[in-house]
Amino acid sequence: MEKLFRKQNGISLRKDDSRMILHFDYDCFYASVFEAENPALKSLPLAVQQKQIVVTCNYEARRRGLRKLQLIKEARKVCPDVVIVPGEDLTKFRDASKDIYSFLSGFVSGWGGRAERLGFDEVFLDVTSLIDYNIELLNHNDLSSSFFHLDKTDPTLGFAYDARTVSGPSYPSSHPPTHHSPDGSAPCATSDSQTHPFSPNSNTNANSHANGNSLHQRLILGSHLASYIRHQLEEHKSYTATVGISTSKLLAKLAGNVHKPRSQTTLLPPYDSTNDGDDHGSYDDDAQQSTITRFLDAHNISAIPGIGFKIAQKIRTHILGRQPSSSIYEELPRTDYVTVRDVRLHPNMGPLMLNDILLPSSSGGSSGGGGAWPKDIGMKIWGLINGIDTSPVAEARAVPTQISIEDSYGSGQLEGLDVVKGELVALTRSLLRRVVVDLTEDDEDDDGDCVQPELERTNTQRMSHVIEKRKGKTKKKRWLALPRTLRLSTRIRLPPLPDGMRDFSAGRVTKSCSMPTYIFSSLLNNNNHNEGNGASGSDNDVNAVDGVGGGVVIIDTLATRLVNETVLPLFRKLHPGKSGAGKICIMNIAVTNMVMVAGVGEKGMEKGGAGRDIGRMFRSQERMLKEWRVEDGEGECDDGGLGGELADAPAIDDDDGDDAWDSDGEEEDMLGNGDAMNAMMAECAICGALMPHFAIRAHEVYHSVCS
Repeated sequence: MEKLFRKQNGISLRKDDSRMILHFDYDCFYASVFEAENPALKSLPLAVQQKQIVVTCNYEARRRGLRKLQLIKEARKVCPDVVIVPGEDLTKFRDASKDIYSFLSGFVSGWGGRAERLGFDEVFLDVTSLIDYNIELLNHNDLSSSFFHLDKTDPTLGFAYDARTVSGPSYPSSHPPTHHSPDGSAPCATSDSQTHPFSPNSNTNANSHANGNSLHQRLILGSHLASYIRHQLEEHKSYTATVGISTSKLLAKLAGNVHKPRSQTTLLPPYDSTNDGDDHGSYDDDAQQSTITRFLDAHNISAIPGIGFKIAQKIRTHILGRQPSSSIYEELPRTDYVTVRDVRLHPNMGPLMLNDILLPSSSGGSSGGGGAWPKDIGMKIWGLINGIDTSPVAEARAVPTQISIEDSYGSGQLEGLDVVKGELVALTRSLLRRVVVDLTEDDEDDDGDCVQPELERTNTQRMSHVIEKRKGKTKKKRWLALPRTLRLSTRIRLPPLPDGMRDFSAGRVTKSCSMPTYIFSSLLNNNNHNEGNGASGSDNDVNAVDGVGGGVVIIDTLATRLVNETVLPLFRKLHPGKSGAGKICIMNIAVTNMVMVAGVGEKGMEKGGAGRDIGRMFRSQERMLKEWRVEDGEGECDDGGLGGELADAPAIDDDDGDDAWDSDGEEEDMLGNGDAMNAMMAECAICGALMPHFAIRAHEVYHSVCS
């Protein structure tokens, strides 16, 4: 479905309609996090506060006159009964975002699809493989009784739908829009939420492939999948979302803005046209106009993703013939409005003219100013305003490249080493919690499979198991990656420059060292211990993460030890004198140099498909061969019936993977200074097998799993 779309000045652009992209935008995400914790807030006007500003508010508050970036004092005057909650700590938003992303990405993980998170509250899903698979299974003699398959191996996992109609609102709806939205960001399509019957011979499909593989048919399937995922998200996670359905990230994101909140919009064909207007803006009545052109034309040029403020200002200046009166943080006046249509139909407009507008003369353009934009910026912008975006849904990293926590301090606030130590403990406590949340995942192989093998489950039980896994209800966690480096950074407050400005890039100093390995086993032991004692194990569960109320090792103890033994010595190296701490205005503590745990690739995907590691192979062999095993009473042993060499084999368990990151010196201390062979070997108290003593715990886990 890749084809030449538009030709300008001898330059052709290629459009690809073979993909199917869903864009999820969580409704009032920051407020929704509090509403998920306390559902009673959903019916009340709720505002999230940072400093003295309303950073966001729910729809009930907006109905009563509140808005984003409003002063708290003004918000209370407009709505005296508004409920204001603090939002300075981003931890709960970050955790909720990760939880929802994990849930959504689960729908494409088994299909080779990709999920890309944009900020805290947006996710792109590439569901092309899902759509392609289900298109091939359509019965064109009975489209009204179709079934959407979510699993290639389980034909019962999915949902019924009517493949003749689009699910939810679409653009264009039954009556095309004729005016702009108040902010100029999207067309105001009618709120018609009726479904739209599909006819393979209709005009909207004149340029599409026939026999059910048409773009329209694919969009119908995409709309039903989007609707299903939306309702699953609301049912299992208590969050609502708005979804856009189209063939690119650009169009899907913009389409989702048409109907908000708790809704979706499908951008319908035709995506191609025979005439999109001449230089005077006139159209041939007999020609077929592209839905994309009509949809994008009404948007303000700065509302197009990929066109930032600086680019938009340069384009406005050229189109208007004057400098726009608004600055970056000011509301755009109507007199400065420049739409996509204004740019597209401007005389001689095309990639070459956009290069002249945006690039300085030294870079191939004729205009002054500019920036570090690439030489093909004109072609890129021309493609965007024509609805062409071939950028892929990026395969998300399972782990961040670094995790850091910092705080700022007023003048003299950090006087005295005891005060500094207290602040470092607080920062370290938050950092360790983030490490658990961001660098571990549910160990699904420990979720009761030894008790009831997958092959013995009924269809209903398998469906329930899939939902439970997506809800995150598993008993144990395992490391995805381990950081090798711990880093401490500080910045001192410098006097103003001669012009009165401050150089915020100066005064920052950094020291780093190896991350102590006891942290990893202690954090995981603590988390899994609480899981086993009935803690829910969710990211927001204080008992599971912080260890409050019991556990092998609590976060406070670990944070204090890490500060005393590692972080405070780094601080003394940065600030050797007794004085000077009072000048510190920022302290940052971070872990970096992430190394993936064995069995997990760079992107966080497991290597080798289903085989995760040898330990899992041994643990699964018990249930997989149970049906074919010949029982021998003389060969039974205490390890659950696995006699012979398997009982003596030390299991390899990734839950204790921190041994791989010990430095040479730490390994020497661990093994002792006597005879190396004697120090390294230990005997299992259950089966008597000899093994390196650092593998004893993993071997005990092997016995507990198979017993």
